[in-house]
Amino acid sequence: MTSYKSNTPSNATPDLVTLLKALGHEPVSMGGDEFHYASIFGNRTNNKIVLTVNNRLNTWFDSSIGLLGKGGNLMDFARTYWP
Repeated sequence: MTSYKSNTPSNATPDLVTLLKALGHEPVSMGGDEFHYASIFGNRTNNKIVLTVNNRLNTWFDSSIGLLGKGGNLMDFARTYWP
């Protein structure tokens, strides 16, 4: 008898760190549950940390000038990254 894997998507929520890595972004630094990135949404002119991702909570916050105070969950990130 042949066994087939199910093509049903997993119910697990993807995490932001994995998504960012798949998009080609690597953290500048890490500390505990937080991953710090240089500019993701704007021009990257230096390694100044402007995006912080809390991997445990699966949330993000961008403190760059253009998006001051913007953050949220995975869906909020997707809406911001792909307007």
